[in-house]
Amino acid sequence: MPLNNNNPKNDKSTNGAVSVIDIGSNTVRLVIYDNNTENPAQIFTQREFCELGRNQKANNDLDPVARKYALDTVEKFIKISQEKSVQSIEAFATSAVRCAKDGQSFVEQINQSTGVLPVILSGEEEAELAACGVLAGFNDAKGVIADFGGGSLELARISNKKATSLWSLPFGTLSYGPQWKENPKAVNHELVSALSSCDGLAIGSDSTALYLVGGSFRALASAYLEKMDCSPDDVHGLRLSSEDAQLFFKSVSSKAKGFKKLTKNVVPRRLEHLPFAANVANVLIQQMAAKQVVFCAYGIREGLLYKRRSG
Repeated sequence: MPLNNNNPKNDKSTNGAVSVIDIGSNTVRLVIYDNNTENPAQIFTQREFCELGRNQKANNDLDPVARKYALDTVEKFIKISQEKSVQSIEAFATSAVRCAKDGQSFVEQINQSTGVLPVILSGEEEAELAACGVLAGFNDAKGVIADFGGGSLELARISNKKATSLWSLPFGTLSYGPQWKENPKAVNHELVSALSSCDGLAIGSDSTALYLVGGSFRALASAYLEKMDCSPDDVHGLRLSSEDAQLFFKSVSSKAKGFKKLTKNVVPRRLEHLPFAANVANVLIQQMAAKQVVFCAYGIREGLLYKRRSG
Protein backbone atom coordinates (compact mmCIF):
# COMPACT_ATOMS: atom_id res chain seq x y z
CA MET A 1 0.00 0.00 0.00
CA PRO A 2 1.93 3.07 -1.22
CA LEU A 3 1.08 5.58 1.48
CA ASN A 4 2.69 8.96 1.28
CA ASN A 5 5.45 10.23 3.51
CA ASN A 6 5.58 13.97 2.85
CA ASN A 7 8.23 16.06 4.51
CA PRO A 8 6.77 19.43 5.55
CA LYS A 9 8.17 22.59 4.02
CA ASN A 10 9.49 23.53 7.46
CA ASP A 11 12.06 20.76 7.90
CA LYS A 12 12.86 21.42 11.59
CA SER A 13 11.31 18.23 13.00
CA THR A 14 10.34 17.99 16.65
CA ASN A 15 10.82 14.70 18.52
CA GLY A 16 9.77 12.54 15.60
CA ALA A 17 6.18 13.81 15.57
CA VAL A 18 4.06 12.75 12.62
CA SER A 19 0.84 14.32 11.30
CA VAL A 20 -1.96 12.14 9.96
CA ILE A 21 -4.73 13.82 7.95
CA ASP A 22 -7.78 11.61 7.48
CA ILE A 23 -10.13 12.91 4.75
CA GLY A 24 -13.23 10.93 5.63
CA SER A 25 -16.77 10.94 4.25
CA ASN A 26 -18.12 12.69 7.35
CA THR A 27 -15.17 14.43 8.98
CA VAL A 28 -11.71 15.62 8.04
CA ARG A 29 -9.40 15.11 10.98
CA LEU A 30 -5.84 16.00 11.89
CA VAL A 31 -4.01 14.00 14.53
CA ILE A 32 -0.37 14.65 15.44
CA TYR A 33 1.34 11.75 17.16
CA ASP A 34 4.49 11.41 19.19
CA ASN A 35 5.95 8.63 17.09
CA ASN A 36 8.85 7.83 19.43
CA THR A 37 6.94 5.24 21.46
CA GLU A 38 5.70 1.76 20.59
CA ASN A 39 2.10 3.01 20.75
CA PRO A 40 2.23 6.59 19.41
CA ALA A 41 0.40 9.03 21.68
CA GLN A 42 -1.82 11.82 20.36
CA ILE A 43 -0.33 15.23 21.12
CA PHE A 44 -2.74 17.32 19.04
CA THR A 45 -6.07 16.68 17.34
CA GLN A 46 -8.64 18.73 15.46
CA ARG A 47 -11.58 17.88 13.19
CA GLU A 48 -14.15 19.48 10.93
CA PHE A 49 -17.47 17.98 9.83
CA CYS A 50 -17.06 18.58 6.09
CA GLU A 51 -19.54 15.84 5.11
CA LEU A 52 -17.99 15.03 1.73
CA GLY A 53 -20.27 11.99 1.54
CA ARG A 54 -23.60 13.76 2.06
CA ASN A 55 -26.02 13.54 -0.88
CA GLN A 56 -23.41 11.63 -2.85
CA LYS A 57 -24.35 9.04 -5.43
CA ALA A 58 -21.99 6.52 -6.98
CA ASN A 59 -19.70 8.04 -9.65
CA ASN A 60 -21.00 11.57 -9.06
CA ASP A 61 -18.86 14.58 -8.29
CA LEU A 62 -18.29 15.70 -4.72
CA ASP A 63 -20.70 18.36 -3.50
CA PRO A 64 -18.96 21.64 -4.42
CA VAL A 65 -19.63 23.28 -1.04
CA ALA A 66 -18.35 20.23 0.87
CA ARG A 67 -15.37 19.97 -1.48
CA LYS A 68 -14.37 23.61 -0.85
CA TYR A 69 -14.83 23.17 2.92
CA ALA A 70 -12.67 20.01 2.89
CA LEU A 71 -9.98 21.64 0.73
CA ASP A 72 -9.76 24.65 3.07
CA THR A 73 -9.65 22.31 6.07
CA VAL A 74 -6.84 20.17 4.65
CA GLU A 75 -4.84 23.28 3.77
CA LYS A 76 -5.34 24.56 7.34
CA PHE A 77 -4.27 21.23 8.82
CA ILE A 78 -1.13 21.10 6.70
CA LYS A 79 -0.26 24.63 7.78
CA ILE A 80 -0.75 23.65 11.44
CA SER A 81 1.50 20.61 10.90
CA GLN A 82 4.23 22.75 9.37
CA GLU A 83 3.99 25.29 12.18
CA LYS A 84 4.38 22.48 14.71
CA SER A 85 7.46 21.26 12.80
CA VAL A 86 6.36 17.66 12.43
CA GLN A 87 8.77 15.18 10.91
CA SER A 88 6.33 13.97 8.25
CA ILE A 89 2.77 14.38 7.02
CA GLU A 90 0.60 11.43 6.04
CA ALA A 91 -2.69 12.15 4.27
CA PHE A 92 -5.32 9.80 2.91
CA ALA A 93 -8.92 9.88 1.69
CA THR A 94 -11.59 7.23 2.10
CA SER A 95 -15.02 6.33 0.75
CA ALA A 96 -16.46 9.66 -0.41
CA VAL A 97 -13.37 10.61 -2.42
CA ARG A 98 -12.87 7.02 -3.58
CA CYS A 99 -16.40 6.88 -5.06
CA ALA A 100 -16.51 10.40 -6.50
CA LYS A 101 -15.96 10.99 -10.20
CA ASP A 102 -13.78 13.97 -9.32
CA GLY A 103 -12.00 12.31 -6.40
CA GLN A 104 -8.62 12.19 -8.15
CA SER A 105 -8.82 15.82 -9.22
CA PHE A 106 -9.66 16.73 -5.61
CA VAL A 107 -6.48 15.17 -4.19
CA GLU A 108 -4.45 16.63 -7.06
CA GLN A 109 -5.82 20.07 -6.17
CA ILE A 110 -4.64 19.53 -2.60
CA ASN A 111 -1.22 18.56 -3.94
CA GLN A 112 -1.01 21.67 -6.10
CA SER A 113 -1.85 24.01 -3.22
CA THR A 114 0.15 22.30 -0.45
CA GLY A 115 2.70 19.92 -1.93
CA VAL A 116 1.03 17.01 -0.12
CA LEU A 117 -0.72 14.37 -2.23
CA PRO A 118 -3.28 12.37 -0.23
CA VAL A 119 -3.58 8.68 -1.06
CA ILE A 120 -7.05 7.47 -2.02
CA LEU A 121 -7.47 4.21 -0.12
CA SER A 122 -9.31 1.29 -1.66
CA GLY A 123 -12.02 -0.34 0.42
CA GLU A 124 -9.79 -3.30 1.24
CA GLU A 125 -6.88 -1.03 2.18
CA GLU A 126 -9.19 0.88 4.49
CA ALA A 127 -10.35 -2.38 6.09
CA GLU A 128 -6.76 -3.54 6.55
CA LEU A 129 -5.73 -0.29 8.26
CA ALA A 130 -8.78 -0.48 10.55
CA ALA A 131 -7.74 -4.01 11.49
CA CYS A 132 -4.20 -2.80 12.16
CA GLY A 133 -5.65 -0.07 14.37
CA VAL A 134 -7.46 -2.69 16.47
CA LEU A 135 -4.25 -4.72 16.72
CA ALA A 136 -2.43 -1.57 17.87
CA GLY A 137 -4.99 -1.23 20.64
CA PHE A 138 -5.37 -4.93 21.52
CA ASN A 139 -2.30 -7.03 20.89
CA ASP A 140 -4.25 -10.28 21.33
CA ALA A 141 -7.33 -9.23 19.36
CA LYS A 142 -9.17 -12.10 17.72
CA GLY A 143 -12.47 -11.95 15.90
CA VAL A 144 -14.03 -9.52 13.44
CA ILE A 145 -13.58 -5.75 13.28
CA ALA A 146 -16.24 -3.41 11.94
CA ASP A 147 -15.28 0.16 11.05
CA PHE A 148 -18.44 2.20 10.44
CA GLY A 149 -17.94 5.55 8.74
CA GLY A 150 -19.84 8.15 6.82
CA GLY A 151 -19.71 6.38 3.46
CA SER A 152 -18.86 2.75 4.07
CA LEU A 153 -18.59 -0.18 6.45
CA GLU A 154 -15.21 -1.94 6.51
CA LEU A 155 -14.91 -5.44 7.93
CA ALA A 156 -11.94 -7.69 8.62
CA ARG A 157 -11.29 -10.98 10.36
CA ILE A 158 -8.22 -10.89 12.60
CA SER A 159 -6.23 -13.64 14.26
CA ASN A 160 -2.56 -14.31 15.01
CA LYS A 161 -1.88 -10.56 14.91
CA LYS A 162 -2.92 -10.10 11.29
CA ALA A 163 -5.97 -9.52 9.12
CA THR A 164 -6.90 -12.63 7.15
CA SER A 165 -10.01 -11.46 5.27
CA LEU A 166 -11.12 -7.99 4.20
CA TRP A 167 -14.45 -6.56 3.04
CA SER A 168 -15.85 -3.11 2.24
CA LEU A 169 -19.59 -2.43 1.97
CA PRO A 170 -21.26 0.87 0.93
CA PHE A 171 -23.19 1.32 4.19
CA GLY A 172 -22.41 4.52 6.08
CA THR A 173 -24.15 7.15 8.18
CA LEU A 174 -24.40 9.50 5.21
CA SER A 175 -24.75 6.98 2.38
CA TYR A 176 -27.59 4.94 3.94
CA GLY A 177 -28.67 6.76 7.10
CA PRO A 178 -31.32 8.93 5.39
CA GLN A 179 -32.83 5.91 3.58
CA TRP A 180 -32.91 3.92 6.83
CA LYS A 181 -34.94 6.64 8.52
CA GLU A 182 -37.51 6.40 5.69
CA ASN A 183 -37.56 2.63 5.28
CA PRO A 184 -35.57 0.74 7.94
CA LYS A 185 -36.79 -2.71 6.89
CA ALA A 186 -35.61 -2.26 3.30
CA VAL A 187 -32.17 -0.97 4.34
CA ASN A 188 -31.74 -3.73 6.91
CA HIS A 189 -32.65 -6.29 4.24
CA GLU A 190 -29.93 -4.87 1.98
CA LEU A 191 -27.42 -4.87 4.83
CA VAL A 192 -28.17 -8.48 5.82
CA SER A 193 -27.91 -9.53 2.18
CA ALA A 194 -24.55 -7.77 1.78
CA LEU A 195 -23.18 -9.30 4.99
CA SER A 196 -24.37 -12.75 3.91
CA SER A 197 -22.30 -12.43 0.74
CA CYS A 198 -19.10 -11.95 2.78
CA ASP A 199 -17.90 -15.54 2.80
CA GLY A 200 -16.37 -16.51 6.13
CA LEU A 201 -17.49 -13.40 7.97
CA ALA A 202 -19.60 -15.12 10.63
CA ILE A 203 -17.74 -15.52 13.91
CA GLY A 204 -16.92 -19.15 14.60
CA SER A 205 -15.96 -21.03 17.75
CA ASP A 206 -12.36 -19.80 17.49
CA SER A 207 -13.32 -16.12 17.33
CA THR A 208 -15.78 -14.62 19.75
CA ALA A 209 -15.39 -10.83 19.70
CA LEU A 210 -16.81 -8.12 17.47
CA TYR A 211 -14.58 -5.02 17.62
CA LEU A 212 -16.42 -1.77 16.85
CA VAL A 213 -14.38 1.04 15.29
CA GLY A 214 -15.25 4.55 14.09
CA GLY A 215 -16.65 7.81 15.40
CA SER A 216 -20.31 6.77 15.50
CA PHE A 217 -19.53 3.54 17.34
CA ARG A 218 -17.33 5.44 19.82
CA ALA A 219 -20.21 7.84 20.39
CA LEU A 220 -22.46 4.87 21.16
CA ALA A 221 -19.95 3.65 23.73
CA SER A 222 -19.81 7.12 25.28
CA ALA A 223 -23.61 7.19 25.50
CA TYR A 224 -23.63 3.78 27.18
CA LEU A 225 -21.05 4.88 29.74
CA GLU A 226 -23.10 7.97 30.53
CA LYS A 227 -26.14 5.79 31.07
CA MET A 228 -24.13 3.67 33.52
CA ASP A 229 -22.85 6.80 35.35
CA CYS A 230 -19.30 6.12 34.22
CA SER A 231 -16.82 8.46 32.59
CA PRO A 232 -17.82 8.83 28.92
CA ASP A 233 -14.13 9.08 28.04
CA ASP A 234 -13.38 5.46 28.99
CA VAL A 235 -14.45 4.13 25.59
CA HIS A 236 -11.37 2.14 24.64
CA GLY A 237 -11.61 -1.43 25.84
CA LEU A 238 -15.26 -1.25 26.91
CA ARG A 239 -16.58 -4.81 26.65
CA LEU A 240 -20.24 -5.79 26.63
CA SER A 241 -21.92 -9.15 26.36
CA SER A 242 -23.91 -9.51 23.15
CA GLU A 243 -27.12 -9.50 25.23
CA ASP A 244 -26.29 -6.22 27.02
CA ALA A 245 -25.08 -4.61 23.81
CA GLN A 246 -28.21 -5.56 21.89
CA LEU A 247 -30.52 -4.23 24.60
CA PHE A 248 -28.76 -0.87 24.60
CA PHE A 249 -28.46 -0.65 20.82
CA LYS A 250 -32.15 -1.46 20.44
CA SER A 251 -33.07 1.34 22.84
CA VAL A 252 -30.99 3.78 20.79
CA SER A 253 -32.13 2.64 17.34
CA SER A 254 -35.77 2.88 18.41
CA LYS A 255 -35.13 6.39 19.78
CA ALA A 256 -36.25 5.39 23.25
CA LYS A 257 -37.68 8.13 25.46
CA GLY A 258 -35.00 10.08 27.23
CA PHE A 259 -32.23 8.93 24.88
CA LYS A 260 -30.94 12.42 24.13
CA LYS A 261 -30.72 13.18 27.83
CA LEU A 262 -28.16 10.38 28.12
CA THR A 263 -25.86 11.78 25.45
CA LYS A 264 -24.83 15.21 26.64
CA ASN A 265 -21.20 14.42 25.78
CA VAL A 266 -21.94 13.41 22.18
CA VAL A 267 -21.70 16.30 19.73
CA PRO A 268 -24.96 17.03 17.85
CA ARG A 269 -23.46 16.09 14.48
CA ARG A 270 -22.78 12.59 15.85
CA LEU A 271 -26.04 12.41 17.76
CA GLU A 272 -28.17 12.43 14.63
CA HIS A 273 -26.39 9.31 13.35
CA LEU A 274 -26.54 7.24 16.55
CA PRO A 275 -29.86 5.43 15.87
CA PHE A 276 -28.63 4.11 12.53
CA ALA A 277 -25.21 3.23 13.98
CA ALA A 278 -26.93 1.29 16.79
CA ASN A 279 -29.08 -0.51 14.24
CA VAL A 280 -26.03 -1.50 12.18
CA ALA A 281 -24.24 -2.74 15.31
CA ASN A 282 -27.23 -4.91 16.22
CA VAL A 283 -27.41 -6.39 12.73
CA LEU A 284 -23.69 -7.17 12.90
CA ILE A 285 -24.05 -8.95 16.25
CA GLN A 286 -26.92 -11.05 14.96
CA GLN A 287 -25.32 -11.92 11.63
CA MET A 288 -21.99 -12.85 13.19
CA ALA A 289 -23.33 -14.59 16.29
CA ALA A 290 -20.87 -12.53 18.33
CA LYS A 291 -20.59 -13.41 22.02
CA GLN A 292 -19.14 -10.07 23.06
CA VAL A 293 -18.63 -6.57 21.73
CA VAL A 294 -15.42 -4.59 22.26
CA PHE A 295 -15.14 -0.87 21.53
CA CYS A 296 -11.84 0.35 20.13
CA ALA A 297 -10.73 3.99 20.18
CA TYR A 298 -8.04 3.24 17.58
CA GLY A 299 -8.77 3.12 13.86
CA ILE A 300 -7.22 3.62 10.46
CA ARG A 301 -4.96 6.49 11.55
CA GLU A 302 -3.34 4.40 14.30
CA GLY A 303 -3.44 1.42 11.94
CA LEU A 304 -1.33 3.31 9.42
CA LEU A 305 1.39 3.92 12.01
CA TYR A 306 1.12 0.34 13.30
CA LYS A 307 1.56 -1.04 9.79
CA ARG A 308 4.59 1.14 9.22
CA ARG A 309 6.22 -0.05 12.44
CA SER A 310 5.42 -3.67 11.67
CA GLY A 311 7.05 -3.40 8.27
